[in-house]
Amino acid sequence: MLVIALISYMISAVFIGIFDASANTILQCYLMDMDMCRQKNIVDSKHIPPTLLKFFKAYNLDNSDHVAATGPESEPLNGGH
Repeated sequence: MLVIALISYMISAVFIGIFDASANTILQCYLMDMDMCRQKNIVDSKHIPPTLLKFFKAYNLDNSDHVAATGPESEPLNGGH
């Protein structure tokens, strides 16, 4: 029983490690894309996946209208929160 628990823990730890790294990588790629678009004065929600856009709107993190009105250099990536 102890061997099975140890093997199960090792497999789940590897899985969580890979999942964590991939989630961080996807988020970093999105932030880099958003930063590059803002530097080029491209304020467009088309590059945001629909699920991520829904998350931003649910938590009032979508500030694309405000950034378009004030300029890309006036707001940090997290919207000043």
